[in-house]
Amino acid sequence: MKNYNSLLFIFIILLCNICYCIGNNENCPNRCACALLTVVCTGQALTSIPLNIPPGTIRLDLQQNQISNIYKDDFKNLSSLKYLDLSNNALQTIEEDAFADLINLERIRLNKNKLKQLPDYLFHRMQKLNRL
Repeated sequence: MKNYNSLLFIFIILLCNICYCIGNNENCPNRCACALLTVVCTGQALTSIPLNIPPGTIRLDLQQNQISNIYKDDFKNLSSLKYLDLSNNALQTIEEDAFADLINLERIRLNKNKLKQLPDYLFHRMQKLNRL
């Protein structure tokens, strides 16, 4: 019985640590919410891509902000990203190679922006992109 109680105690401590880590937003960008591998920054009146997006992020939601430009290094080190939502912003320009690191991206939403022209070969490294 003593061993069972000890194991149960250890299990509860481990479970609490896991829950704390999952819910801990220490590495989450300012004005965003993070859960597991998802970062949500919807409707925060952001004017630029947030800094310090965790490198392992798979889903990034930036819809309904006021982002007008995407720069070359905005998505640097986000090669795990599979879903990116930039819809309902004020996007006017996207720099060449802005999406160069997004080699695993499968879906990107750019609708409801002010884009008139995109750089040539903007999506050329996105071999897995299946929905634009």
